[in-house]
Amino acid sequence: MAAQTLQEAQTLLDRFIAACRHFGLCISLKKTEALFQPSPDSTYTVPVVTIDNTPLPVADTFCNLGSRIQRTGSLDEEITAHLAQANSAFGRHRKWLWDDHGICLDTKVAVHRAVVLT
Repeated sequence: MAAQTLQEAQTLLDRFIAACRHFGLCISLKKTEALFQPSPDSTYTVPVVTIDNTPLPVADTFCNLGSRIQRTGSLDEEITAHLAQANSAFGRHRKWLWDDHGICLDTKVAVHRAVVLT
């Protein structure tokens, strides 16, 4: 859920909770947290968003579908994770591809582009 203001976030969350209850669903308070990303020119204040008067824990980093979202908007952690994944993929092919002198360079480059860079 994305909102421009804290009040709008609480309103959206309240509507979401009402819709969940309408369909017989419940929200796990153990798995739910809030992440607030202020605009670069504003100061950070800890948000207070509640479910049934229970404040949600506030996260500095949130992982969604393998991407790390930080409250600061920084991509440093995300880039580091992608570089580590590429390095790991490159290393897994070292013995059977890069160290094999029987495979031509064009093939090695094609495998690198298809497997590591993607």
